[in-house]
Amino acid sequence: MALPIRSLRPPDEPHEPPTPDDTPEFDVPAPPDRLSVRASRATKGNFWFPPRLELDSRAVTYTKPKLFGSKTVTVTYDKIGTVALETGLFYARLVIEADTDHDISVSGLRKKDARAVKAFIEAHQ
Repeated sequence: MALPIRSLRPPDEPHEPPTPDDTPEFDVPAPPDRLSVRASRATKGNFWFPPRLELDSRAVTYTKPKLFGSKTVTVTYDKIGTVALETGLFYARLVIEADTDHDISVSGLRKKDARAVKAFIEAHQ
């Protein structure tokens, strides 16, 4: 026994496609003004002291902690030449080549974080 199919609109009302004025407008969120990511401890060279990347509206700051102290490199966006992303099965490697002597290479980033860093840098160049 088949059940009858009912329409949701009354039968006397004709169907009209929505006009552009009827479509709801959605607020597109603004991109963040700061981003901070940390490499995974599960990758080679990052178990004890995983590196961090901090991005703001002016520059990229790379921090590699050590047993005594840390190494910090800050590169402004106008000095960044290329941003290369190498993805593996679980993690990604991000290489930021700058016009200075200090290129930044971070392995062990989650792929989602590495893509977000690359998009953030490209948006601020």
